[in-house]
Amino acid sequence: NFDSQVIADFEDQTSWFDSGGFNPTPYDDLVTPPAAKIGIRMMQVTATSNSTKEYKANINSFDISGYSVNDTLALAYYKNDNNLSNIKVRFYSSATDYYEATLVSSPASGTGHRISSVSLSTMLNNPVNNPVANDISQISIIVTSTSGGSSTVYFDGLRINDEDTFDPTFGMISRSVLATSLNKVAGRPTDIEYKMELTF
Repeated sequence: NFDSQVIADFEDQTSWFDSGGFNPTPYDDLVTPPAAKIGIRMMQVTATSNSTKEYKANINSFDISGYSVNDTLALAYYKNDNNLSNIKVRFYSSATDYYEATLVSSPASGTGHRISSVSLSTMLNNPVNNPVANDISQISIIVTSTSGGSSTVYFDGLRINDEDTFDPTFGMISRSVLATSLNKVAGRPTDIEYKMELTF
């Protein structure tokens, strides 16, 4: 289905690889890693000064064709320094065909846990060559640093949020019939309020 769903939780850095086939630095090798908000560990990506670093992960055939331009792509990460220029995400259907979205661009100074999101219209309307939306086989995370120095980002989670449909499994709709009819006067706002009890 095309509900909200997690695409990557970055728990296992061995499933990600760069252009040379190397994995990111293992989380356990870090001296002072930030605490993960999703799961127990994050994935570290470092781009040296004024450069770009990309890590890819193979996934089972992933279908994004049923998502609309109103849905969003959200990224949870830890910003470690002020040398980060941008973070991009790519969805590949082949080595040369992909969708791309910039989730972080010239962020404000400061460090810490962040969540950035972008409308899927940004990604779907920005294809490179001819990607196939219902056959995404690889995703990538791209970190670009400024000329001010290297930048390290710790990735926590990537998910698609279904923003334009309502699933009653995860939400609530409440209705009540008025005891007496209400005549609404044109041009005059009217609020209808009623109480309900919630028990869990």
